[in-house]
Amino acid sequence: MPPLLEREVVVTQCYTDLVDHLLSVGRIDDARRWATAGYEATIDNLGGIASGLQKRLRKMAEHTGDMKLVAAHRALEFFASETPARISRCKTRRRLPESGLR
Repeated sequence: MPPLLEREVVVTQCYTDLVDHLLSVGRIDDARRWATAGYEATIDNLGGIASGLQKRLRKMAEHTGDMKLVAAHRALEFFASETPARISRCKTRRRLPESGLR
């Protein structure tokens, strides 16, 4: 099954399944490579898959202790989110100049 996943992943878009399998068998470098490739392939039209892959990349960075990369992933999660809290913060920041506050 894993070789089939790797051969067919571009067609099936099952990047998360492939990355999870590679992680489960200890193929960390391959998992990172496929998570990155999958993120790039899905970010424009399959945001849910891209988000899941990005979270897996962050967890891999946490596991290796690369805190700068973890911070970069956390920032991406924050700025890419469309949560009500983030939207509210963005609206507030746009209004700050009008209020005379900085």
